Amino acid sequence: MTDTGPRGPLRSRFNTSIELTATALGALAFGAVALLALAVFGFDDAPISGPGSVGQFAALACAVAGALAFAAGRYVLHLRAQPRIRGTLDVLDVIALALAHGIIAMLSWTLVAVILSDAFVGATVFPLPVLALSGAAAAVTVYVSFLSAAQMSPQLLAVILAVFLVEGILASALTANDPAWWEQNLSTLGISSDISSLAFNLTLIIAGFLVTVLARAATRSIPTATEHGRRRVLLSLVIVGVFLACVGIFHVDDMFWIHTGVASGMAVAFGVLVFKLRTWVPGISRAFLPVGWAFVAVIAVLAVFFAVGFYTLTAVELVAGVLVFTWIILFQRNVGALDADTAQAGAHAGVPTATPAQPSQAGNPTPASSPGGNVAGHRIFAFPFARIYPEYVNKVERKGHTVEELHTVLTWLTGYTDEGLAAAIADERTLEEFFAQAPAMNAHTDLITGVICGIRVEEIEDPLMQQIRWMDKLVDEVARGKRMTSILRAPVG
Repeated sequence: MTDTGPRGPLRSRFNTSIELTATALGALAFGAVALLALAVFGFDDAPISGPGSVGQFAALACAVAGALAFAAGRYVLHLRAQPRIRGTLDVLDVIALALAHGIIAMLSWTLVAVILSDAFVGATVFPLPVLALSGAAAAVTVYVSFLSAAQMSPQLLAVILAVFLVEGILASALTANDPAWWEQNLSTLGISSDISSLAFNLTLIIAGFLVTVLARAATRSIPTATEHGRRRVLLSLVIVGVFLACVGIFHVDDMFWIHTGVASGMAVAFGVLVFKLRTWVPGISRAFLPVGWAFVAVIAVLAVFFAVGFYTLTAVELVAGVLVFTWIILFQRNVGALDADTAQAGAHAGVPTATPAQPSQAGNPTPASSPGGNVAGHRIFAFPFARIYPEYVNKVERKGHTVEELHTVLTWLTGYTDEGLAAAIADERTLEEFFAQAPAMNAHTDLITGVICGIRVEEIEDPLMQQIRWMDKLVDEVARGKRMTSILRAPVG
């Protein structure tokens, strides 16, 4: 029998506690929605789908439950400072993502009900199964939505965005009053006053906001981008998101030129981003670049086919939309790979990057970034100082320097004494907590300049990320044997 050692209190085991919380909330949702179903249906049979059906009830209940569960999951992370919700943008991120989860749940369960209704033609659901099925749908929705919030990353956000767009547009197309809508263009779905039009326009508006959330998360920590390049990538993606929302706001029948302008502008912004990406993000994989070029070429060919009457505009819009959002998902994954490779390169060079490329689940409970809250929240922020400190010690000692020298620069930067550092290690303070609780950050940190892990520390915008890289830079200088009088910056004169 293998002794795995002490596990520590449950509150210190992030993944276990999150899993248990999600399970408990799912059980609570099961009971609450089952009771609500009892109040709505009593002990009567109910149809599978359609008005007054168990499918309709479950879809609406799950929409509310899913949105609330996502918000609850994000609030739990806020309480654990992994990361915190800061400012209006963070609140709007949470609201948009909660709505997206709620709508996805509603559309998904509606689709399930329709499929089951077609499979069991004329069947009704007995009273007890009505309660059980309604409760089970809510339990699954709450469980998944809560964990989605707890494990949110740009990669997961990209998937949610794709699912949300597909389900929203599909639902609108299936419920459109005009079965021949596709003969004109995709935007025809949004020009009527029925529920189909509302679903289409809301899908585009919320999806547009989600693109801006993804843009900020994806560009926050591009490791090899210049600040100029990072801002251009961010601006291009934000334009795509804002213009996508505007397509849903300005209807083609009422505001044709504005609608056409923003739709065209979205395509132009995407094209500029694809062709300038190599300049703006020099480290991006060269194998990825031709993918974007090919996508733009396909869209251009389809536009020509439409101009000569060979394809309908609907076909061009659908294919172009699929290609654009496929590229965005692939771009996010390539940025994540580039980030991990940069971290590995820094580690191989002996530079402590404060975050291994593949940290353990126990040590790194948060994902690479946490959109839907503090989108600037890099995975490094939730990394325990206790796991980084030994890397620092190994680095300086391997180069013939001492722990005392390491403590000198850490004290100069943060104001922590030896006892304070020991306490931060003992209570496994995250890096966010480590700097938030620092007794006295040095007044001359603006004098820390130079490159660490391919990034100029003085150009880092996020305050917490900059503090972490200051620390990395100082430790690196100790290891390289720089004079302590030069490391501990002070104004000249």
